Amino acid sequence: MEYNLAEIYFDNLNKRAPLLEKKMNDFINGISDPNWEKVLDFFRDRFFIDLPYLQSPCYGLIYPIQKVFHDKDIDQIHFNLFLSIEAPIFTAYYVAMEVDNGGDAKITLFSDQDFQPDGFDFDAAIKHVISVYPDHQFVSHKALFAEKVDWGIPLNGAKSEEGSYPFEFLFDQFYGQLDQLEVEE
Repeated sequence: MEYNLAEIYFDNLNKRAPLLEKKMNDFINGISDPNWEKVLDFFRDRFFIDLPYLQSPCYGLIYPIQKVFHDKDIDQIHFNLFLSIEAPIFTAYYVAMEVDNGGDAKITLFSDQDFQPDGFDFDAAIKHVISVYPDHQFVSHKALFAEKVDWGIPLNGAKSEEGSYPFEFLFDQFYGQLDQLEVEE
């Protein structure tokens, strides 16, 4: 049997829908999850982008680390963190984006703990999340993006013949739309 996870999440008769519905209603009403706010506290002395509006069963944030322009080419690196509100898991990784002057983008995901730009400490961020959510387990981005799988229909509601990344079933659906995605350790 094939499941359409997008319909399951939005079906008010299903037990999953109340979690997402509560998250979205809280966002609309300006109410924050106190534990997620504690996670955000780790980033408060930096510019970051909180993603409470994601219509997925997760919280997320993006911490931009560097942006470099090379004769109209753009290189960006940022830290991404996604925490499930449905399963006791979270993931974190760096995203390197190279955009050439023709507009083509190459996206590379990696989690090199030795990479500490501007004093940012990957391991400290992970430990902070675990201190706030002790029941959550860290899952490497490698497991979530290593290969596409055919588990049914992901959160975006569109099944792909090539399959979808496990990330798209658990957190968000953006990465499946990228043709030039590379995953490193």
